[in-house]
Amino acid sequence: MLYIEDNPVNALLVREMLAHRPAVALTVAEDGRSGLQQALAGQPDLILLDIQLPDLDGHAVLRELRADPRTAAIPCVALSANA
Repeated sequence: MLYIEDNPVNALLVREMLAHRPAVALTVAEDGRSGLQQALAGQPDLILLDIQLPDLDGHAVLRELRADPRTAAIPCVALSANA
């Protein structure tokens, strides 16, 4: 699983939740560009995608993922902690 998230507290929360599922390997990317690179390199089974990222917003990242045939079929779940 790839989590594209710039907030370390949110990333820690997901890490802690997945600690009870040792079969799930989690990789965290801290911005949209590195998330796109990691998605291409790692071909994760699932991407959790923050909507508010520092370089590209989550909508732009999702558009790029869907436009590339190598990542187009990877399921993505959009997340936001915007209060």
